[in-house]
Amino acid sequence: MIGNVITNATLMRSYRWFRGRTGCVGRDAQASLEYARAELEARSRGWSFEWVDDADGWADLRRDGGVCSCGCGAVIERCEGCILRDEDGNVLESLWAIWDADSDCRRMVEAELALEAI
Repeated sequence: MIGNVITNATLMRSYRWFRGRTGCVGRDAQASLEYARAELEARSRGWSFEWVDDADGWADLRRDGGVCSCGCGAVIERCEGCILRDEDGNVLESLWAIWDADSDCRRMVEAELALEAI
């Protein structure tokens, strides 16, 4: 990105990262491009993402012994929420009860929130 201009090379790098990660069967390329554009647009607008502990999500998890609800038996280590804010700090979107998010998951969540806000 040069200033607030999204270059084709920057867009292509972002697109390639999302390719194969969208979970959109039959439209992965389209979804990857949408996520890439949203991610870069959020940056150019000065939006920020805040990851916070999700106390309500933890309360729900504790009821089930902290075990994943899919039946796999995994014990959840972290339960968080992600808040997307504009340049003035106003909340644009948020998502909660995100379990054990690694850096790839975080990037996907942030792109999804940006796409929703746009």
